[in-house]
Amino acid sequence: MAREVHEREDLLRDATALVQRVELEILISDEAEFASKSHVESALPDTLFAGFRIQGEMSVYFGNDPVYQFTRVGSLRRAFSHGQIIKAQQGQLISWQRHRADQRVEMIQHKLNSHEQCQWLTAMCQRLLSLQHVLETNAYQLVGQFPADGDVVSCLHQWLVTHQEIQVADRPGIC
Repeated sequence: MAREVHEREDLLRDATALVQRVELEILISDEAEFASKSHVESALPDTLFAGFRIQGEMSVYFGNDPVYQFTRVGSLRRAFSHGQIIKAQQGQLISWQRHRADQRVEMIQHKLNSHEQCQWLTAMCQRLLSLQHVLETNAYQLVGQFPADGDVVSCLHQWLVTHQEIQVADRPGIC
């Protein structure tokens, strides 16, 4: 495992497993007003990336953090948030945090209790709802998409509308 954390790569160019992908610049002039309208505690980042695998599995990157990855039926399978890796395991969320010790990196595991999991999922759903609002109000600028002649924004919006309540997957893999 790498000892250094680097900025993410150019996902629009490099995330070829995501056969449809889009990068957006979020255009919110008054974030406080936006947050109060959408009942969201945390602001959206300046840029957002989302994409779909061939079978419909969706991933969304709110800047560098957080990142959410879903199964084809819309269950959360994996996430990256606040320096932690979050994985689904039998419908439960397990967080993995890097801990540096001497010359090695250890991964500390923590199973979220029902209250922690509920809070975590609520924050994620609020962020996804904020994204839905951005798309519905055209408060974004298209940076790029693949395929170039596609309409990935509409696919993303439809996914968000369809998946209002997110369940936790049985495992972190895409199958």
